[in-house]
Amino acid sequence: IDAEWMPKYFHSLRPFGGRMLGKGASFAKLAETTELPRASVSKIGDWTVLVREGPLKGTTNYLGDWAESVDELVRAPMGLLWYGDSVRLFKRSPQPKFVDGVMVANSKDWTDASTRKGPVDYRLLDTVFTDAYTGRILEPDEAPELRQSYSEIDRETIQPNQYRPPRQKDDWKPEAPVSGERTNPLTGETEPRAFPKSYGCDGGVDYGAIYSMRSGTPAFYDKRFESGTINLSGPRSGCTNSIVPANGLLNLPYFYEGCTCAYPLPLALALVSMPETFEQWASWGAVEAAALDGKLQRVGLNFGAPGSRVTHDGTLWLDLPNLGGPSPELGLATEPPLAELGTFYHHSLFQKGGKGWPWVANSGVVGLRSLVLSGLRPGTYLVRLTFSESDENARPGDCVFGILLDGEVLAERFDPLAEAGGPLRSTTLENHRRKVENGELRIELVPEAGNPVLCGIEIVREDLERNPVPEQ
Repeated sequence: IDAEWMPKYFHSLRPFGGRMLGKGASFAKLAETTELPRASVSKIGDWTVLVREGPLKGTTNYLGDWAESVDELVRAPMGLLWYGDSVRLFKRSPQPKFVDGVMVANSKDWTDASTRKGPVDYRLLDTVFTDAYTGRILEPDEAPELRQSYSEIDRETIQPNQYRPPRQKDDWKPEAPVSGERTNPLTGETEPRAFPKSYGCDGGVDYGAIYSMRSGTPAFYDKRFESGTINLSGPRSGCTNSIVPANGLLNLPYFYEGCTCAYPLPLALALVSMPETFEQWASWGAVEAAALDGKLQRVGLNFGAPGSRVTHDGTLWLDLPNLGGPSPELGLATEPPLAELGTFYHHSLFQKGGKGWPWVANSGVVGLRSLVLSGLRPGTYLVRLTFSESDENARPGDCVFGILLDGEVLAERFDPLAEAGGPLRSTTLENHRRKVENGELRIELVPEAGNPVLCGIEIVREDLERNPVPEQ
């Protein structure tokens, strides 16, 4: 281990007491001199002990009662930290608490009919304490302070059938979510923050930065960049809202006991924030093309993708053709028609590098000749085009075409495979300025060999924020 790797190893330690042990003077010196947040160093014999003390910076505890929980580290996209089924909770149990890295949960005694007078006269069971970062059930001598605070419970009182936040008026058919206002990424206009929700009697909870709910499967919406509805396919969240941002995690405990629905993954999950290159899809919601006409100022066209996606700088990438749920309709005309074009998709993990978003380069259309996007607000725009050859057997020269933007030649003999350095690698042509006066922008692909391939187009007004595309 050296000075470069010490922060990386330390970052992998569990908050609230994760330990790294090492022998020798070099490790001891690194532990003492490396700047590590909330670290303590001690000695046990020949061993140097490096401990990660306390919480992660910017994280929160969650004590229930539908309270705000603005955890700065819980930010989409989210990826898996752990999964398991060691703690099984009845689907209508009370919300768990998340305190200093420990989940404090009480299930309902739904299987014992001996003390019940009615079909839902359920009482609470003993408190279970688990490690939020691993899912491990804590031993009886662990977390003594939390046990002192939360072990004593009322096991006699019959519990409510449902636990609902005050804003939800209907226990079984909640209204579609509307949570304050947002800036529409396509138009820049202020509008109600309304987003898609499928079935589920959990109408959702606004935790401040994250709104979570059951939308068929567990789902959440990141309000910080207006992510759209992100579904976590496979598991089931509770009839009680059980998707809780806290302790640096998006916590999804097991709330499946007593459910007869055929969800394929009856388990608990804990999710952590991932880089923007991580593939995760959303559903934005339906908007008619007429409502966008003359107002469009920013958009990403993600051909062949399975869903929509908003980047942190504010571009809403739309799946074309639309497959991933309700989506805005654009004034878009292609030749041949979009429905007649060939498409391809593979998971972005199969991409081998290049320049551009991997989850744009991993899908595309084949055979496009021209595209006209209408409805743009007058102004000067910057245009990016992303290409990738998906056929691993392709060779340079198999696919060559010219590229024109409003009649101006951007490339005469463009070979996406040669430009990117191989198949499953991306290349992005960017910073092409175009003044739009009549609301339209036209792109032409002129084939010389094979059928042109196009993965994505980003069109952004010059005066708006726009982050660099990543080098993979």
